[in-house]
Amino acid sequence: MEYSLVGFLTPFKIALAGLIMIYLDGDIATDRMSLMLKLLPYVQGNHLDLTLDQLLELTGDTRTISTGETVQKVLLRRLQAIKSLDALAMYILYLDRYLDEPNEAHPDIEDVHDHRAQIPRLIKRDSFFFSFFRKCFLSFDCMEFDEISREFEALQTWLSRSRQFQKLEQPPNYDDSILDESAVELDDASAFSSYIHDFVEKSHNNPNLMAYSDVDQVVQQHTKDIREKKKHLDPQIASLATSIEGQVPPSLHHMEYVIRHEARDSKALDYLHQYFDYTMHSDNRSMFHYALFSLATFHADFDCNLEACRAAEEAINMARESNDHAGLAYILSWLYSFLENRPRDKKLTQAFQDEQFGTQEQLLNFIKRRCSSNPTLYVLGQFSETKHIMATSGSLSQALESLFRGTFVQLHHDPQTISVDQCLLQSVIYSRMGIGALAMVPLDMALESDTDVPLTTVRDLKASVLLDRGRVFEATELSSDPIIQLRVAMHHEDSDQVERLLARFESNLVYPQLEYRYLELSWARTQKGFSSALLDSIQEQIEWIESRGLDVYWKLRFVLLYTECLIDQQPHSSRALSLTFKCVQQTEASGITVLLLEAIQLLAKVLVGSGNYTDAISVLDASMPKCCETENAELIGRGYSLLADAAIGYYRVSEISDLLNSANRYLHSALQWYSKVEKKRESRDLSAKLYHLAKLRKVDDATLHAYEKRALRERDREWE
Repeated sequence: MEYSLVGFLTPFKIALAGLIMIYLDGDIATDRMSLMLKLLPYVQGNHLDLTLDQLLELTGDTRTISTGETVQKVLLRRLQAIKSLDALAMYILYLDRYLDEPNEAHPDIEDVHDHRAQIPRLIKRDSFFFSFFRKCFLSFDCMEFDEISREFEALQTWLSRSRQFQKLEQPPNYDDSILDESAVELDDASAFSSYIHDFVEKSHNNPNLMAYSDVDQVVQQHTKDIREKKKHLDPQIASLATSIEGQVPPSLHHMEYVIRHEARDSKALDYLHQYFDYTMHSDNRSMFHYALFSLATFHADFDCNLEACRAAEEAINMARESNDHAGLAYILSWLYSFLENRPRDKKLTQAFQDEQFGTQEQLLNFIKRRCSSNPTLYVLGQFSETKHIMATSGSLSQALESLFRGTFVQLHHDPQTISVDQCLLQSVIYSRMGIGALAMVPLDMALESDTDVPLTTVRDLKASVLLDRGRVFEATELSSDPIIQLRVAMHHEDSDQVERLLARFESNLVYPQLEYRYLELSWARTQKGFSSALLDSIQEQIEWIESRGLDVYWKLRFVLLYTECLIDQQPHSSRALSLTFKCVQQTEASGITVLLLEAIQLLAKVLVGSGNYTDAISVLDASMPKCCETENAELIGRGYSLLADAAIGYYRVSEISDLLNSANRYLHSALQWYSKVEKKRESRDLSAKLYHLAKLRKVDDATLHAYEKRALRERDREWE
């Protein structure tokens, strides 16, 4: 098949296909069949070619229905729009829309189905046009990039020989940006943006004044700024890049890849392939190492570790050839971090040591030498070290030390800039240390800054902190993050909404979130109770995190969930007690205070279940001040609830009446904190406990009736 189609596609056939498309769109006013009969010999004859002027003569004075223009002029405008390799590719690939049985090789072309519904004449398989379109489509699909480039050049030469094409007036300028500008925020205050705007305006008046290399460098710089979180995407850059004559700068495809990759868009790979094609076949391969580095990060996202390592090593070699020292140091930093986060992948470690780059220790020493003379890389290195310490359960004080080192150098180097990464890291560290009062401060600093960096992640993290504190309305107003919506729906026990959101996350198989998986399994525990399948799922998740060297925080979260499931089934068993002790030891070693407090509460739950009430009260009394310091409403509410359970249990064996008064205070405090986070199940259970406690306390009938009424009201809400 491929051999028979070699050389089939010619400039004449490209123009002929355009003429047939006008016919199929139902836009020819009269003499439609007469025109098609004239074209049939050329459709059937593979080796019959005409000049453009000869082809236009066949159309005569035939006009279109939509605009009243001649078919000649409409065809010329379609051909005039093929100004780049991408435009040629889309022109040919769109032929498939007109077939009654479209090729499934390219299902990702946007708006195909909508367009097919509007076409009056879809071509049947037995039509001559069907065979012609399919041959054009498949012939183009079989071409290598350099063949497509030659085809484009041949088309431009063929068009330039036409007198009518030369006479055709230039169309009015319009924004032909291939970028999605709906999600773009302009920075009108930026001098750089203003300069680009002026440049675009001048270039529209005289496109010949634009230097291709200058445009490519502008886009390269802007892509670098986007990667380093310094700027949003500026649509004026895209307008500048797509308005030049000839092919689109390779850097535009790189910019598209970066944007779509960060947006978790599956089309990122398409743009990466296009970037590769351009850089591989261009005379100047100075940017090829960035294409290879992009490929490495893409492989890493899919856990293709060996492929990612090989691509990174190729990028390092190319960066050395290009004498791009900053790029080389950046790629080496990424590679070191990549290897450090996968310590258990022996094949990956062996593959790295077999190459010419030495051991990881030698790589680290090289990076440190580079960083000492480059403030930007030094800051990057310190922030990376902070993340590494947090991910591997290192000392949080050491993490703060690295963070402050990087922050100091950054402020000294650029005092006007607030680093969003630094603010996020600082907030996470304070949260994990249980210092709730400070966790919000760096987030507010980032949100109040004049940075050009998108602040979606900052808003999402602040919303999560607000939700932890019981400020539900503020959290949902600040962020539309599905994780926040899922947590609120779980608190409200809104099963329909929870299942809808879980299904939404399940469909995103490429980028699963550990927090989503944790919430999914937590929901299964609360709704279905203990099951061996649930324990297996949690254990599988723990092993998956360990195998990839991911953040120890989430590993411990799943360990705590696993332990809690066992306690639900065997609250009095020695295994439950030993597991909770192990949890306390692991969380204490991690230095993550909030997880240590949760582990202590699990221990107290086991102690209460086994009748060791005084031990439970002692453990909880010692931990409650620290719980209150975290400002985590659910953690505080659970602590007071457990204290009440321990006090009531101790009363039953000692009959000390003061314990009932203490239990009453604890239950009211727990209800207050759980109500702040709108936890329906816990509020319902606490109301029932208050009613039974009131009977134990032998309160008067009016008070008892009030407790009973509240318990019934909370129970009735379960069915709303």
